[in-house]
This record gives sequence, C-alpha cells and structure tokens, in this order.
Amino acid sequence: MLLALLVFWAVGAYNRLARLRSGCVQQFGALDAHLGQWHAMLQAFEAQPKAEGQSPALVHAQAALHQTAAQLQAALVDARGRPLRETALASLEHACSALDVAWQAMTKVAVDTGAGAAGTGTGAAPSDAPSPDPDPLQPWQQRWTEHQVRNRLGLQQFNAAAERYNAAIAQYPARLLAWLLGFRPVRSLLVEPVASKAQESGT
Repeated sequence: MLLALLVFWAVGAYNRLARLRSGCVQQFGALDAHLGQWHAMLQAFEAQPKAEGQSPALVHAQAALHQTAAQLQAALVDARGRPLRETALASLEHACSALDVAWQAMTKVAVDTGAGAAGTGTGAAPSDAPSPDPDPLQPWQQRWTEHQVRNRLGLQQFNAAAERYNAAIAQYPARLLAWLLGFRPVRSLLVEPVASKAQESGT
C-alpha cells in the first residue's frame, strides 16, 4: 500500500514538473518569435540604400550594428536547439544587450552627424533651402521601440514560467525527484537592456 502511494505521488509530481518545464519551452517559443521579428526589422533597416559620403563614425556604427545583429541570429539558432540550457540563454541575453547598445550608438551618431537613417551626411542646409523632410530615422526608432515593448513582455512571461518551474523543483520532497530525473533550474533573462539601465543611472 505504501509503495503504491509512493508511486502514485511520484507519477503526479513528475507530470507536474514536466508540465511546468513544458510551459517554459512554450514561453521561450513566444519570445523567440518576438526576437525573430526584431531581427527581421533590423535586416530591413540594413537593406536600405546607403548614401555616399557617410562619416567614418557612422560607417563604423553601422558595421557594429550589423555584427551584433548577426550575433543575435546565431544566439537564436543556438537557443532554439536547446531553449532551456543556461549557456544558450546567457548567450541570447548578451546578444540582445549588445544589439541594444549598438542601436543606441548608431542612432546617436546619425543624429550628431545629421545623417538620419540613410546616412546622407549632408550637414546644414543653406538658409534659402526648402524645409528638409522629416527625420528618416524616426519611423525606424518607433518600430524599434515597439519591438522592445513586445520583447520585454515576452521576457517577463518567460521569466514568470521559469520562476514557477524553479520554485516547484526546489520544493521538498519534489526536489529529490527532480534531482533523480534531471530537472534542472532554468535561468531567467534580463528584462531591461544594459543600455537602458545605464541611461537611467546617468540621469
């Protein structure tokens, strides 16, 4: 009788842990979709024709943005194959933070040089020239902000699922079963980008 109760408990505990871990994978899938759309936006931004005469600073900033976008793509590919592995999540978190830093740096250089998104680098217009077109970088910045909102929501939902799962495998006596069956804690992800935190601390 005691053995039957123990088996019944073990099966129920295993099913609960497996369901919670599956919830983490499901939430990562939603986050992956958000990040994939974010990367697609960057590809569209980079596909724009670049004007001649760009400043060296802007060229360097755009190259850094391209490199970090490629880093994000590689991190996403790696994480899709092992979505709950700590090293994969750490790489993905680093890639997102690096991309946010690169975007902020590129937009700052573009504004400082008067280049806009296309990098015209034309400098100040003559006083009798017609009014310039609206900043071409503004719609991209708006899209970037919209993606960041969705990314943050996806991160929060993933972290909430990971918190529930981690709490379950830490409870006694379920933690003994988790240890025996290989249920490992899931790493939470940084919600606020590093660049955003640095800007807030500097204000």
